[in-house]
Amino acid sequence: MTPPFGRRASPPTPPADLPAVAADPQPAAVAPEVVAPPPAPAAAPIRLPPVPEPEAPWIGIDAQREGRHPPEVIRDLVLAKLDPVAAARCTDIELERMLERMIVTAADQHSVLLNSDEQHVITRDLVNDIMGLGPLERLLHQEDITDILVNGAGHVYVERHGKLELTEIRFRSDAHVVHIAHRIAASVGRHVDVSSPMLDARLADGSRVNVIVPPVSIDGPCISIRKFSHAFIGLEDMVKLDSLSPQLARFLDIVCHCRLNIVISGGTGSGKTTLLGAMSRFIDASERTITIEDSAELRLQQPHVIRLETRPPSLQGEGEITQRDLLR
Repeated sequence: MTPPFGRRASPPTPPADLPAVAADPQPAAVAPEVVAPPPAPAAAPIRLPPVPEPEAPWIGIDAQREGRHPPEVIRDLVLAKLDPVAAARCTDIELERMLERMIVTAADQHSVLLNSDEQHVITRDLVNDIMGLGPLERLLHQEDITDILVNGAGHVYVERHGKLELTEIRFRSDAHVVHIAHRIAASVGRHVDVSSPMLDARLADGSRVNVIVPPVSIDGPCISIRKFSHAFIGLEDMVKLDSLSPQLARFLDIVCHCRLNIVISGGTGSGKTTLLGAMSRFIDASERTITIEDSAELRLQQPHVIRLETRPPSLQGEGEITQRDLLR
């Protein structure tokens, strides 16, 4: 029977035959079941885009802007991988063969096609850098050139027949010019650097060299080479070239035979050494001749000649030998 609205129904009376059970005031709490969350999916590895290989210098935009050509790049690659100690132990022929193999290997690795002429040019340039005076070597072997003037890495002048002209020869950098200057200085037992920025020396063939490096030379290192002429010019040749009158040639002949003192003076390139060499022909071969020079240039024609050369002081200010010392 449904209780009336507003009244609660009383619980039913249990039967007499059933045992009485004390009723709990609240049902027992049931421990909630702990469910582990599903494992998070493994993070996918981060894949970076592959780094593109740098383009070959002779193909890249920067190289094109710099005007670099494949032979120049191959030369730099070979020079960077060359062992200087091993190169110093090689003869000229062995060095050329080793460089040729390295050039072919570098060209194959960088997919550069070089013909035989280009390979020969690269080999020659490398040999000149290692064993000689770099880009200046080809100028030293040209007989019509009397002076070589290097004004920094980008300007190399030569004098032909009394006229200066700009050549197409370039150094790689000012450091390349300084490297050649160090090679020249080392060949004569001297040095050139910031503490001693000027050098007067001579090459093996007698050519005279003057070097000036920064900070004294503001616009870069400078090298000037006065080439030694292997051709002998006598007074009769000067007369034929209208450089000397027949009367003056005869006068100089008499003066030399009379053993008189002669002073020859003039500016650079005016022919002092040439004139003195021509006059030395009149010195008797039985005489003992001694020459005293700051940088030995004279080539006398007599068999009995003693050549003396001054020496500048060392970094410690010691060891200087002047012309006065040699004269004494």
